[in-house]
Amino acid sequence: MLLAFSAPLFIAVTVVAVVNGANGNWAAPGLIAAFVLAPLMLAGRAGRRWLAGGLAFGAVVQGGLLILDARPDRLSLPGQPYGSVMGWSALSGAVSRAAGATGVSMIVAERRGDVAQLTHGLRGQGLLVRAWPAPWPGVPRDYFQMARPLTGANVGPVLAVTECSDVARFRQGWRQVEQIATATVDAGPGATRTYSLIRLDQRIGPVARPPDCPGT
Repeated sequence: MLLAFSAPLFIAVTVVAVVNGANGNWAAPGLIAAFVLAPLMLAGRAGRRWLAGGLAFGAVVQGGLLILDARPDRLSLPGQPYGSVMGWSALSGAVSRAAGATGVSMIVAERRGDVAQLTHGLRGQGLLVRAWPAPWPGVPRDYFQMARPLTGANVGPVLAVTECSDVARFRQGWRQVEQIATATVDAGPGATRTYSLIRLDQRIGPVARPPDCPGT
């Protein structure tokens, strides 16, 4: 009965992760029944052996991660697993400086991860971080499109943060489009991510997400 509450959710999230990507916390509700089930399965002599083995394995993994996490910029690992979590402080600093130099207080980013990291990195600086709204009549594709979309009748100027260097795709929605700077941040040994910081003003029509970057 407990597995009936956990297994379907774990399976569903695993399938979504393989097909289209998923966030780890999506499976969190399945842990409620799993936390009750685990002590029942670990009771008895055989269960205690599994528990001891699991604790030993966890201790080894955590010890290894303490070493790896302290040197992510020096590690060349397949797939660059640390690449997606590096460079955010540098990007937040570059965005803050560009916003201050151009008198902009609204930041808008395209990717969910960029919105999340900039929201954290720019906290307490008087800058509002927003996501481009979902395409009409579509539905929000993530939390930030639902809770923090760039909307309103008097939007602008804004500073767009994007990994796409093509500024022309913003011209159909804004009369003034000016690339202010680029920010290149580390993404592991020999790897970088480059962002374009683009000032947008004098909106044309409703706020809309710009077209996809050419070639993507």
